[in-house]
Amino acid sequence: MKTKSTIFTPPVKLPVAIIGAFVISTALTLTGCPDGSDNGGGGTDTTAPVLSAGSVSAYVTTAGTTATVNFTSDEAGTYYVVVYASATDAPASGAALKTAYDGGVTGSTVAIASAAATASANTANITGLTTGTAYKAHVTVKDAAGNYSTVWSSEAFTPITADTTAPVLSAQSVSAYVTTAGTTATVNFTSDEAGTYYVVVYASATDAPASGAALKTAYDGGVTGSTIAIASAAATASANTVNITGLTTGTAYKAHVTVKDAAGNYSTVWSSAAFTPTQYTFTTPEQYRSMASIGAITSLAGTGSSGVFIAGRTVTLSAFKIARYETTYELWYEVKTWATSNGYTFTNAGREGHDGTNGAQPTSAKTEPVTYVSWRDAVVWCNAYSEMSGKTPAYYSDSNYSTVIKSLSGDTVYMKSDATGYRLPTEAEWEAAARGGDPTDHATEWAYTYAGADTLPADTTAVAWYSSNSGSATHPVGTGLTGGLNGNGSNSAGLFDMSGNVWEWCWDWYNSSVTSNDEAFTSNSVVVNPTGAGSGTSRVNRGGSWNFLADYCTVSYRGDVAPVNTLYNLGFRVVCAP
Repeated sequence: MKTKSTIFTPPVKLPVAIIGAFVISTALTLTGCPDGSDNGGGGTDTTAPVLSAGSVSAYVTTAGTTATVNFTSDEAGTYYVVVYASATDAPASGAALKTAYDGGVTGSTVAIASAAATASANTANITGLTTGTAYKAHVTVKDAAGNYSTVWSSEAFTPITADTTAPVLSAQSVSAYVTTAGTTATVNFTSDEAGTYYVVVYASATDAPASGAALKTAYDGGVTGSTIAIASAAATASANTVNITGLTTGTAYKAHVTVKDAAGNYSTVWSSAAFTPTQYTFTTPEQYRSMASIGAITSLAGTGSSGVFIAGRTVTLSAFKIARYETTYELWYEVKTWATSNGYTFTNAGREGHDGTNGAQPTSAKTEPVTYVSWRDAVVWCNAYSEMSGKTPAYYSDSNYSTVIKSLSGDTVYMKSDATGYRLPTEAEWEAAARGGDPTDHATEWAYTYAGADTLPADTTAVAWYSSNSGSATHPVGTGLTGGLNGNGSNSAGLFDMSGNVWEWCWDWYNSSVTSNDEAFTSNSVVVNPTGAGSGTSRVNRGGSWNFLADYCTVSYRGDVAPVNTLYNLGFRVVCAP
């Protein structure tokens, strides 16, 4: 009989990492420890297999039921993987170890499994654990020559009582509908539990991952396939909404929501039916929705004493489009009606002209400008108009531009400068458009006092409805005026009522000094795309109105009104990206 020396190195305690529902030992102790006093009856191999340093780890995959033990070795052989309720339950080294593993392990072991080993990683699942009991994993290899090596997991682990019940996505709790033609779907969902929610819109149900392991892999690793977008949101028991952008008109979609709770459990649900984005068809004639292009204005040195383009101030503006007409009541009413059915709310219903119908079906005066709308109402309406038209909304409630404003009770609004959607003009944009656009092409008009004319004779219908010729009333937009550069009351850019009819809201906070916040926009001594004062109590309005004197209808006069207020002589027009 051959004899061998017995070598044993005691375990070394190392930290344990707890990840989610898993309890994982982070390192190992003993490696390469031959413990048998007999090599198993023959063979010339007297070298015990090497269980690689750091090669054994054990973690709980299901609370109270299963541990997974991972290990690696340099040699094939028979591997005995045991989980002990206590390290003292393991057999001692030497003959006891050999006897235990040759004859079957006894004591307080929970289970034993053997696996053919390779030089790569091996996994054994040990079942029958008890929640709240501390365990250690123990791996021994016996090679073909009867040599043994053994190693412990570095630390004990204790199965925890985990949440094994997946959150409930309420029956029929997911609905999806298109809020913008060809661009955005709003997905609504409710759940009974907080967690991470993954909301996806698929072009086909077959693009979604299957249930079970595929679902977990997809949502842990990032969803692929024909997804349009993915967003996560902290859930509450109440309704949640996620906007998914990038849809294509005419393509059928279904919404898919998966929740992963803190314990790593998953639930998933589909929207009950497919939906197809369609292009919204306006009933308001295109004439009253048409936009004029204003080219970029580069480094314009002002010469005036009032307005935006004043002496000592050089301004640059990017190109933009601006509505040819003030927003008519008909268009206001159509967009508002759609918007209130799609999650938008307005403080004021709007009025047809200065004394017409209030929030009701348009009448024969439907092409008069809408009045009695606040600055806040105009912001909400612009977003709704953008969504209906397939454009990206411009106004958000957060600086990350993730939440589209659909109602507004305060004045915290973030404007996304590169959005394609409709918005209120900045004061500088409004004045540049009122002056006809690029001063290089319209130098004479740029110096005019009014939009399209240098004078407003009281006895003619030139370019503005104001106190001397309006008959104390608003007028249908773009009609009745016979003066100006085009003989119809418009300026060279084809814009109507930039002087008179109704005052128009602008985006900017008002400050009596137009340069008060220039440092925020100045580059190389040029003020680039200014958006007004940094804060204030009122917003700029421009253009004068039907019941104001001519002096207030000039292209440079600056008015202001609190953003919550409404007036019978105040409306707005919109701008958008070029």
